[in-house]
Amino acid sequence: MKKLIFTLINIFAFIGLSLGQWVSPGNGETYNLSELVNNSNGCVIIENNGQFTITADLTISANDILVIDQAESGIAVEDGKRITVNGSFVCENHDYQILMTGDNAFGTQNGYFSMRFDNAVNNTINNINFENCGGIQLISSDIIFDNCEFENFNTSYISSAINYFECNPIIQNCYFHDNEGAAISSGANIMGSPKILSCTFFNNVTANSNYPQINLGPGAEDTIYIIGNHIEGVASDKSGGIAIADLMATGSTKALVSNNTIINNRYGYTQQGTTISAVVCDNIFKDNNLETNPMNGGSGISIYGYGTACAAILRNNLITGNLWGITTIYYNNVDMGTEEDWGNNVIYNNGNGGVLYELYNNSYCNITAIGNYWGANDENYPETVIFHQPDQADLGLVTFAPVKQLFPDLISLSFLQADNPTLSQDYFGIIDNDNHTVAVTIEDEIDVSTLIMNYQTELGVTGNFASGTAHNFTEPVILTLSTPHNTSQEWTITVDIYNYITDNQYIKATIYPNPVADKLFITCKKDVTLSIYNTAGKIIYSATCNEEKITIDVKEFESGIYFIKIIDVDNRYNIQKIIKI
Repeated sequence: MKKLIFTLINIFAFIGLSLGQWVSPGNGETYNLSELVNNSNGCVIIENNGQFTITADLTISANDILVIDQAESGIAVEDGKRITVNGSFVCENHDYQILMTGDNAFGTQNGYFSMRFDNAVNNTINNINFENCGGIQLISSDIIFDNCEFENFNTSYISSAINYFECNPIIQNCYFHDNEGAAISSGANIMGSPKILSCTFFNNVTANSNYPQINLGPGAEDTIYIIGNHIEGVASDKSGGIAIADLMATGSTKALVSNNTIINNRYGYTQQGTTISAVVCDNIFKDNNLETNPMNGGSGISIYGYGTACAAILRNNLITGNLWGITTIYYNNVDMGTEEDWGNNVIYNNGNGGVLYELYNNSYCNITAIGNYWGANDENYPETVIFHQPDQADLGLVTFAPVKQLFPDLISLSFLQADNPTLSQDYFGIIDNDNHTVAVTIEDEIDVSTLIMNYQTELGVTGNFASGTAHNFTEPVILTLSTPHNTSQEWTITVDIYNYITDNQYIKATIYPNPVADKLFITCKKDVTLSIYNTAGKIIYSATCNEEKITIDVKEFESGIYFIKIIDVDNRYNIQKIIKI
């Protein structure tokens, strides 16, 4: 039956030639747009301004290839026309985005075209800006979209900008914005495992319909990867961030949701169904509170299971400013941290109606949630912000002790050459945790009045200025770190310019070999104090030496970067970086 259907489709496609279509012959030809101008019987024309216009339905048959290797002023597709690809559609190696739009005259009309990839193969699409489109359907067609833009899609045709069925597309470095429906979606009972990597999603679902920006059905054999994306809503109080659902027990879904920032949506991440196994880690779920009725949503993370095969492992997530922190519903298997593997989630300031709900276990299942921060360093505090068995007897019990504590500590500080082109190398600060100071010695004669500094803290600890910002280091800079429970600490950061010849503050020292594997040799003045720091500013070796040549066994040091500070009796010093291999 399936073969018959496709045969009929092909017959109707060729009959349709007389109705204003063009179908490639399917004999292995490769076309570009200029060749279609000469071969498509007027389906593709070129305007005086160099713009290509597709005036009728266009089908690239199996075995044939359409290569977008030139589009001087872009590609316009007339309203209501469809591009169907059964062969290959290739656009790559462009240094600029090519505009492909449904506007008949690039802005004078709002026409909408559609695209359908059906059993298409070897499709690589780079640097196309799809605009004013009714939707792109992927049917059994694995495609790579890279550095593409999708904007102003209309939902009259399908519910999303990209809708896939029974395939595993790769969508990376793309920008989805201002579309009426979801950005990416799939069928409710049709399996597929996309990779959605390093994309930006902004202000989609402008029709304010009940869809998230990423709306996925059950996964296929491969894992669904949603990694490194920024997903931000604007005004839609019905649109969420990410949803994965297997409502009909179609398959066995595996998903990795990692390193995403999901902010200002109706909710952050939701997982619903029967057999879903997800790892949700290293994400930021912040201010997903656009839902006007908290009973209808507003969770940073929501796990709604029809059985314990609906499983989720939650690690190292920041969850704050949502109407609910984490909600679990019905039956599920949620792992938020064990004694052997702490959760390290930072969950605080989530609530509605004047009440904080960091975790609402509205399920019959117990949850182990050890090693998470809940808004205070008090071991008893989580009980006041977790709703579970003690609050309602038929609910599951949440085990939360011991808790993770947060302190305004500085983990590392650096000036990277990639951010500061005048530097000859990366420089790392030596952190004095007792005096709350950071010393950085730079061996370049540079202007330090505008240096970009990076620093690292525990998840949930914030600074009075962001990491990666520029500051004037001709004088000490004060970095104030604060925890969510309002403890703070000032750190004084000083930058010195190291010059062996002109700066008598320093003592001469020779340290070799560098890089070093086993033994490190140092020649310097007698009667010095020597300390070795790691990049976190922790002293791992110290000694007082009265010899001009010092030997240190570093064989047991872990591979990486270290700093050696040598101070003489007159408080003159020398700091050098070494690499342990």
